[in-house]
Amino acid sequence: MKFWDPAWQEIIFAYTDRILAAGFDGVYLDKVDEFEEMGHRGDMVEFVSRIAARAKSQRPDFLVISQNGDDLLPDARFRGAIDGFAREDLFYGEDSDGKRNSASSIRESVKRLKMLSAEGKPVFVVEYPRNDKQAQTARREISEQGFIGLMARRALNAL
Repeated sequence: MKFWDPAWQEIIFAYTDRILAAGFDGVYLDKVDEFEEMGHRGDMVEFVSRIAARAKSQRPDFLVISQNGDDLLPDARFRGAIDGFAREDLFYGEDSDGKRNSASSIRESVKRLKMLSAEGKPVFVVEYPRNDKQAQTARREISEQGFIGLMARRALNAL
């Protein structure tokens, strides 16, 4: 997706309007981390900011939750546009399913996520553990950080 393309953005803005008209309380924006592969970091901040501004101009209580792309959290404009943040694979699975992430990756991600929680905004962590031991460890670590956790299957087609 070329999230920086004005024509593509208009499609998303139209969906945002339909979501608002349907009475939903907010949106959950997945794939915000696409800028990591495609570049256009500033364009992603601008895009998310425009989605939020458009929705909140109609309903100030409308929620915008971003999933992934925590490299954007140091940007005050990005943090100001979102009402919460979800991070997949904080402790396991960055390189491959079930593999523990490096200590430095976890440390840096937690540091960025804490910026948002310090502003009183919720941080959700979605982990896809391979076994009960990983699930227990992830639950404990998520709780220790004051985040909200979910253990799920990667396929997301069953509970």
